[in-house]
Amino acid sequence: MTMNYWGIALVKGGRAAAALLALSLLQSWLPTVGTAQEYDPDYLATYSIIARDPGTGELGMGVQSKAFAAGNRAMHAKGGVAVIAHQASANPMYGAIGIDLIERGYSPREALDMMVASDEGRDRRQVAILDMEGRTAAWSGTGASDWKGHRCGRDYCAQGNILVGSEVVDAMAASFESSGGPLAERLMDALDAAEAAGGDARGKQSGAILVVAPRAGSGGFSDRVVDIRVDDHSRPLEELRRVLNLFRSGQMVRNANASLAADDLEEALGTAAAARDRSPENDNAWVALAAAQARMEQPEDALESLRRAVELNPGRMRTLPRDQNFASLHENPEFLRLVGSGDPGRARDPEARDPLGEEDVSTFSIIGFDPETRELGVGVQSRAFRAGAIVPYAVAGIGAIATQASANQSYGPRAIELLREGGIPEEVVRIITDEDPGRDVRQVAVIDTRGRVAAHTGADRVARPNQFAGHILGTNYSVQGNTLAGRQVISEMARAYEETEGELAEKLMAALEAGEAAGGDTRGMQAAGIYVVKPIDGTRTTDKWVDIRVDDAVNPYRELRRLLNISLAPRHAERAETLMAEGHAEDAIAALERALAMYPHRDSYLFTLAEWYAEAGRDRDALNSLRAAIRIRDIWRTEARASAAFNGLRDTEEFRLLISGER
Repeated sequence: MTMNYWGIALVKGGRAAAALLALSLLQSWLPTVGTAQEYDPDYLATYSIIARDPGTGELGMGVQSKAFAAGNRAMHAKGGVAVIAHQASANPMYGAIGIDLIERGYSPREALDMMVASDEGRDRRQVAILDMEGRTAAWSGTGASDWKGHRCGRDYCAQGNILVGSEVVDAMAASFESSGGPLAERLMDALDAAEAAGGDARGKQSGAILVVAPRAGSGGFSDRVVDIRVDDHSRPLEELRRVLNLFRSGQMVRNANASLAADDLEEALGTAAAARDRSPENDNAWVALAAAQARMEQPEDALESLRRAVELNPGRMRTLPRDQNFASLHENPEFLRLVGSGDPGRARDPEARDPLGEEDVSTFSIIGFDPETRELGVGVQSRAFRAGAIVPYAVAGIGAIATQASANQSYGPRAIELLREGGIPEEVVRIITDEDPGRDVRQVAVIDTRGRVAAHTGADRVARPNQFAGHILGTNYSVQGNTLAGRQVISEMARAYEETEGELAEKLMAALEAGEAAGGDTRGMQAAGIYVVKPIDGTRTTDKWVDIRVDDAVNPYRELRRLLNISLAPRHAERAETLMAEGHAEDAIAALERALAMYPHRDSYLFTLAEWYAEAGRDRDALNSLRAAIRIRDIWRTEARASAAFNGLRDTEEFRLLISGER
């Protein structure tokens, strides 16, 4: 039997061999362990809850943290197997190895004990495991920062570190024990309860909810029942609740469309109205409601609903004339004014039905490979909710896949399997599409670690009038899209990718921005993501290099660019530290200033700059930077009192007032 970790395939037999492999992997791939500090921004101070719904068979996790993009580091789950939280000095290897051990018959306690015993950094970890039998195990290392701890009950474990106190974990437990309804909502309520009890002592920044069950994802192609993230926000739980409501609204829209197709108009009307109420900003819900109203001969109500849909998404002006649900309105003067230059004659197009709320990821994307860094990645944008959770799939040392249009998420794991077996991308694409009777509505692209690429654009997508669908294969990349304004979208993406310098993620970002500037998705924009993997080295325990998502935004490009800057800022900060250690103070300051420009609210950068400015005799810059750091978190007053870098400022009144809290 074979275990695969980021492209390393290891053959072994049975439970004992699996345990030995777990020991060796954890021992050999652990980065250097440092001392935990409350102000260390890389330390995953957080609270989370893992839980099971025995009625539905769902496993899930909710997390909130004063750390960037905690959802891409803290959680690991497999439908029908287990869910694992790994936080504090988070080590994602606990997730990958833990899942494998549970699948091989180990209990959560056995699996956790083996992993902890083999981990030299165990004292800084916080880990919890819950399996499909409801069995739990948890570990809160003594070196994790206080307050830290966990509480496990029937079908759940709640845990956290750098919390205001034990009441935070107690609040999560009490909320889950007393709640009912869908698992995702119970997890959301537990997070809200934790925040109300004081939450993370450092504040808040990101959050995520993941719920899995075997083949319960869209179309039965994955185990992801709910997968939503907020990577950086001043009020992450409020935003996470909004995104969850939008997700539920989309599900209701799909049900409303099914009722419309079955001519159950009353049911369609009621369900669409519920979808609108759950998320009034969802233009799909307003269109579904309008469709039911039009079919029930309520033209004024239908037009009012359509006005609201167009306000929310002007791209609707392009799609409404093609929707046969509104055939009775196509000659209506108010409808014609609403759609502007839209041609009602296009209602006879073969694509008569708009995919209202379907997880039909009509989109454009790019996959790429950097032969120097060995990075593989996918960038995607779509007028489809949480496209970044659906389209990309990549494993370091193996390949990357983009699956879109009527996305078949099983393409990702299947393509990786075939690449591991020695298949080339052209063969892989042929095999996975030949196996799929729905190939004509799919679009997929595959790249391997030799930069070879192949793609498939289904005949149904190509045949749709007034929309472009296609792909371009380049050297070490492929661009592809459907429901586009024209071929120029992917042509400009290819040009931007080839001309952009820098990391692979920056090239992918530039390509997405160029695609939108060239016309983009004819329906508008909503979600985006960049996922880049890189072979593991001695400083990391995961192949993820960049993993950022915008699940829903008015301008996902602007937000994705901001998140990318935050992701890349640590590279410049690390370079700054190296330059300072080598004695190049001016260059070090310039590099850290660049990092701060990319990540303006990272208070550790502000404090370090204040120290360096003070040592360089730039007193005014030092005081301004220190003041900005303290404004974000008061802990920097204490650090400034102890730092020798400020010795030259200690006798100044402004410094004394600043560290005393009077200014």
